[in-house]
Amino acid sequence: MWRALKRAFNSFSSSKMAKKLLPALPLYPYLVSLIDLNFNSAFSFGAKSFSCNPKGKNALAMFTTAGDLYLMHSAAFSALGVKANGAYTLTVSKANDKVKNSTDLANYFGIKM
Repeated sequence: MWRALKRAFNSFSSSKMAKKLLPALPLYPYLVSLIDLNFNSAFSFGAKSFSCNPKGKNALAMFTTAGDLYLMHSAAFSALGVKANGAYTLTVSKANDKVKNSTDLANYFGIKM
């Protein structure tokens, strides 16, 4: 389940559901890291659920079972308008070629180190 303010989003409850919802992702997501840019902190969750503060400046990093990295900028996350439970479509971009280390990740999200 995806969670916001202790409220549940839809979940990837089966491989069949994940394949239908995420056809562009090779294999399936297994780890989601929610990065709150206001606090420069990250929280990692299994791909079936995560919690977030809808008022936070949230960005996402998603890892697949194939070892690929997908990212979502905070502006895209904010555009979802997360306020409560519901179904949300997460639009992520493959970042394997752009992000090779923590410095690349910081630059990608505009984090000053």
